[in-house]
Amino acid sequence: MRFMIRKGIHALAFMLGLAAAANAACAGAVGDELGQWGDDARSLVAAPLHWERSDWYWFETGVALTAASSLLDRKLYRQWNGASGAASLGNAWALAAPAGAVMFYGMQGLFGDDHRAMRKAGSYAEAAFFSLAAAGALKAALGRERPVAPGTNNGQFHPGSFSDKRMSLPSGHVALAFSVVGVLSADRNMPWWVAPLAAVGGGATMFGRIRDKKHWASDTVAAALIGFGIGRFVGLRRDGSGLQPMVISDGGGLQWQGRF
Repeated sequence: MRFMIRKGIHALAFMLGLAAAANAACAGAVGDELGQWGDDARSLVAAPLHWERSDWYWFETGVALTAASSLLDRKLYRQWNGASGAASLGNAWALAAPAGAVMFYGMQGLFGDDHRAMRKAGSYAEAAFFSLAAAGALKAALGRERPVAPGTNNGQFHPGSFSDKRMSLPSGHVALAFSVVGVLSADRNMPWWVAPLAAVGGGATMFGRIRDKKHWASDTVAAALIGFGIGRFVGLRRDGSGLQPMVISDGGGLQWQGRF
């Protein structure tokens, strides 16, 4: 429990640092930024209530992919022996990717008086925060054993557990890394190859967590889907301008929406 408290404090400090950087970049608009986070949080929690058939299809596909990847859990566990340092490299990317994006756009917005860049800084911080929060909530709710002690930790579930050895699913580091991929994929002004390149970094995080027996393979697949989905959700909601569907009382239409 002491380890989990310390780990939680570190994670909270990291996310508060991202939020502070984003808010500093949005000098004079802190209230608007926090309001955006609140609106997005409510929409994210309530989203399943408004999903259409296509949304449920993607959700079921994600569950199926996670279940299929669990067939590799034992095989990949037996593939390597001992720690190699791969997890540390993957973790470094998971932390550096969102922090770097916030700093890059935050400084661009702050010194260039670029409000669009300010909003982008906020989007990366928000996506990272929500992804880490979702991963943490699911870890405690599912209570899956980590692959760290063969014979005692066999991937079984203990719902409601707060022991670090029983908080394997999903991986917080992987969710964090793929939150950046999700935001990038929603940015229509970003070159097409940037999101796939970031996904390679996320894949390195997945590999490191599996290679050094920090997580089962299925833990990382679920986390990648969660981080990507939340990141894309945040990115699309913060999209600066463009034609977006609008439902009105007497039918459907299109509106030109801009945020500055």
